[in-house]
Amino acid sequence: MVSNIRLSGLATGMDTESLVRDMMKIARMPLDKKLKTKQTLQWKQEDYRTMNLSLLALKNKAFDMRLESSFTARKITSGNQDIVTATATGEAINGTFNLKVAQLAEAASNKTAGAVSANAGNKIDTSASLLSQASKFAEAGSFFEGKTVDDTFTVSVRISDTEVKDFTFSYGNSLKTIIQTINNDKKAGVTLFYDEGAAQDKVVAASKATGKDAVLELNGDFFSVLGLNNANKQDGKNAVFELNGLQTERASNNFTINGVNFSLKGVTAGGFGGAATALTVETDVDTIYNNIKGFVDQYNEIIDLLNKELKEEKFRTYQPLTDEEKAALSESEIEKWEAKARSGLLRSDALLSRAASEIRMTMAQTVKGLSGVNSLPAIGITTANYWEDPNGKLKINEDDLKKAIAADPEGVMKLFNNDSEVANEQGLMRRLYSTVDSAIKNITSEAGSATALYDQSNLSESVRRIDKDIARLEDRLTQIEERYWRQFTAMERAISTMNQQSSWLTAQLSGLTGQQ
Repeated sequence: MVSNIRLSGLATGMDTESLVRDMMKIARMPLDKKLKTKQTLQWKQEDYRTMNLSLLALKNKAFDMRLESSFTARKITSGNQDIVTATATGEAINGTFNLKVAQLAEAASNKTAGAVSANAGNKIDTSASLLSQASKFAEAGSFFEGKTVDDTFTVSVRISDTEVKDFTFSYGNSLKTIIQTINNDKKAGVTLFYDEGAAQDKVVAASKATGKDAVLELNGDFFSVLGLNNANKQDGKNAVFELNGLQTERASNNFTINGVNFSLKGVTAGGFGGAATALTVETDVDTIYNNIKGFVDQYNEIIDLLNKELKEEKFRTYQPLTDEEKAALSESEIEKWEAKARSGLLRSDALLSRAASEIRMTMAQTVKGLSGVNSLPAIGITTANYWEDPNGKLKINEDDLKKAIAADPEGVMKLFNNDSEVANEQGLMRRLYSTVDSAIKNITSEAGSATALYDQSNLSESVRRIDKDIARLEDRLTQIEERYWRQFTAMERAISTMNQQSSWLTAQLSGLTGQQ
């Protein structure tokens, strides 16, 4: 059985603790080297993953630029916004619509014939219970006679020719609660409001739908108390208009024709006999330009980032700190040291160099099969000269790009997103998407992903191998330290024994000297 008793300098007077600690520092050097290597690999892995996130942002941007919506923006100018406003979808084509509005679409409605309150100077309190306000209703009739706040009543709203929505309330409910409950019911399809203005004091009901087929039928004694009799109902109306000489109708003032969303606002003076309002649909050059510029800005940002990593200075004399080394430094000193230790980990990295080169090459290519607009220079986007920017970023000639968009928006769109089974006929964004996707996969294979359940990347495998080496070295260090202590303890015991023997001999010699 191995003894765990440690004797520290009792016989020799030596500082055994310090001696063992200093000897272990030398023994720990291989372990410290492994720990520093592991930390370097983990930092490198983090830097790779950060680059992948940036590349993913470029990939997503390239995907957006593959969509037609990035290049089909249209703007519409209305000759009279009091008559009509409009917006365009991607299906709209350039041209002019001439519009005359004879009638706006209206909802079916109902309005109190007289005042709701019996006394204009003492109107209904909409927040109080109905029963407490019984005497204030002008058309109360017998509705409140013999009722308590717990008694209930039912009203109904006809929402179609075949469907009726019922609501049950108590006399303890307020007018405000009743109106809000009916208004918030999407199925009821009706909006009520109480206008307590001095000149009004009326309840108005309107169907949420417009058009001649809109349904509004209110039934129930309480609606009669509010003066909402179906005899006062006004039917809905269709919007009646003339578009480019064709007279037609719609149930709503908002409708879409040929990719244009119309919103009728007013009636043309003189109706069909009046002057038409012109709506001009044209390419929204500024929006398309901004979409392209947004992509170029992000592309340049990634190119800068890649080159920064590839050229970042490496400080070889700065290595990761051990825990013992950190203990001797302040927080700010540790931060400055580690910033230099982490610097340049991806300097001249093959994966990043390849990604940067292939991304630039992709954007410099032409799109075969397209006439006219078949490369970025054709629309005013060129690679900066080396003395302007050594990283090879793109620069835009705003005037040339806007002219190209205005002259041939479809050609500009195909340059970016042309679809083809033939690689060199694909639009630049389709190629760039594939290029960046491939770069991301290569980096992921090397550095893995933080979201992976089990990371099988090269760096993670290397870290796991180092972890095994570290575990073996730590076991060995434990054995070495135990050996040192056994040796020093044995030495202390031997010297202690020798000291005891020396003391005994000295005593014996002293006795003999005294006898003489």
